[in-house]
Amino acid sequence: MAEQTEHIEQREQTTRPKEGSKTLVPIMPELKKPIVIYVLGPPGAGKGTLCKKIQQKYDIKHISIGDWLRAEVAKQTDTGNLVKIYVKRGDLVPDQIIKNILSEEFFAPKPINEVCPALLIDGFPRKVTQIPDFDEIEPAIVLFFDCQGHVARNRVLTRIDGSRTRDTSDVFARRYAEFEKENPAVLDHFVKAGKEVVKIDTSGDTKKSWNGLTEQLDRSTAWKEMLAKLEADFETVVSYDSPTAEAETQVEMRPWFG
Repeated sequence: MAEQTEHIEQREQTTRPKEGSKTLVPIMPELKKPIVIYVLGPPGAGKGTLCKKIQQKYDIKHISIGDWLRAEVAKQTDTGNLVKIYVKRGDLVPDQIIKNILSEEFFAPKPINEVCPALLIDGFPRKVTQIPDFDEIEPAIVLFFDCQGHVARNRVLTRIDGSRTRDTSDVFARRYAEFEKENPAVLDHFVKAGKEVVKIDTSGDTKKSWNGLTEQLDRSTAWKEMLAKLEADFETVVSYDSPTAEAETQVEMRPWFG
C-alpha cells in the first residue's frame, strides 16, 4: 500500500504544472512519435526543391541537414567552423555533428505549437553507421532521388543560391563519389528492415521529377498508410481540442522520444 501511495505521489509530481513554466500545454490523449520520412540522394538531385513541394502539398515539416549545416557555417559557431573544413574538402560531416542536429530536433522539449506530426528529413542518413544512433526514429518510408552524375554536376556548378558556397568541379566529384560509395549500404539496410524505398529519377526538370514523384507516391502502400495515420491523428487532436473536451489538466511538454 505504501508503494502504491508513493507511486501516485510521484505521478502527481510529474503531471503537476511547474510554477513559471513557459511550456505548459494541455494533456493530449497520447504524445505520439512523429512520422518520419527519410530523403536520400546525391548532391544536385533536387532534394531541397522537391521536399519543399512535398511540404506544401502534404503539410509535412521539411528538415534539411544541409541547410542546417550551412546556417551554422554562416553564424560562425564552433560547430560551423568545423563543418566548413569538411565542406570545403567535399568530405562527409562526422556522424557526431549530424547526431547533435537530430538530437536537438527530436529529443529537445518543445512548445505544443512547434510539435509536428510528420517530418521530412532531407539528407539523412548519409552513411549506414549513422542509423544505429537513431533506432527510435524509424522511417515510415524512404525516398531515393536518383540523378545522373553529369546532370547533378551541372546543377551544382551553375546554381545561384546566396546561402550556398558554389562547389568546384573537384569538390562535387568527391561528394558525388562519396554518396555513390555509401548509399547502397543505406538502401540495403532499409530494404532488409522491410521499409518501402521509393526511387525516383530526378534527372529531368522539376516538373517532370515532381510528376514522377507524385505518381509513385500515389501508388505507394506505405505512403497511403502514412497519410491515413496522419489524418486519423489530426481528427483525434481536433476532437480533443473541441469546446466539449473535458481534459483540462496541464503538464510540461515532454520530448517525443526517450
